[in-house]
Amino acid sequence: MIRYVVITLLFVPAVSSAAPELKGDPGELTAYLLDGKRIVSIAASGESKVQADRATITLRVKTKDSAFAQALKLNRDVRTKLGQQLQQAGITPDRISAAKFSSVPNYGFFGDKPSSYEISNDVSVVVRGEDDMAIIAQAVDGMKEVSYLAAQFEDSNKKAHEGDVLDDALANIARKKSAYEKALSITLTPLRVGDTSYQRVRQMAAPVTFDEGTTQFQARSVAKSALGANSSAEFALNENASDGNGFGELRYESNVRVEYLVQAR
Repeated sequence: MIRYVVITLLFVPAVSSAAPELKGDPGELTAYLLDGKRIVSIAASGESKVQADRATITLRVKTKDSAFAQALKLNRDVRTKLGQQLQQAGITPDRISAAKFSSVPNYGFFGDKPSSYEISNDVSVVVRGEDDMAIIAQAVDGMKEVSYLAAQFEDSNKKAHEGDVLDDALANIARKKSAYEKALSITLTPLRVGDTSYQRVRQMAAPVTFDEGTTQFQARSVAKSALGANSSAEFALNENASDGNGFGELRYESNVRVEYLVQAR
């Protein structure tokens, strides 16, 4: 006799246990996730003042002729002469470079062909003191095709000085944190760090005047520094700077804000 065993399998659908959906603006979600935890915010800054040790001077070489090829040749010849004059006076070739080039055709009242062509080329020269500036002045005054355009004052150790002020700001944060913990018998655990640095460039309106015999060159910086818009620096022009280069003082500043979770000991 054969016996059969019937096995019945029962499939039970799984019960969904999805987590509740969180909704709200960033502030509401932050408050929810922190679950009422106490937070303290500590801010501090670091500052350093240094002397600008170089400047990039932009000179514009402009030539004009009725023939395009001749206008180009004239511009090249003037730039060659300018470079030779600067080098003979002691400015090395690696500190001289052509920056920009543009041509502007000038049309007469009749006809589609330009009546003349104007070629403009910017030349950048790195200078390191008043002696170099006097050389630039002589070139500008002695060549009618060359004009002064702008000056950008710089610090060759910019990265190191920015790092120094950031370290200073963080050290001040650490000192404040330690003082709070000691005085209030609490422990502060870092939660998040705000903007660690920013850069605000402000150039003063004071001019720099250089005299070399009968030659006078007055430069007023109107261009923003290359320090950019995301770290902190302030430039003040001072022709009586203590280092004697006439480039004045740079002020670096770094601002830091850190939020901590507060825990009782």
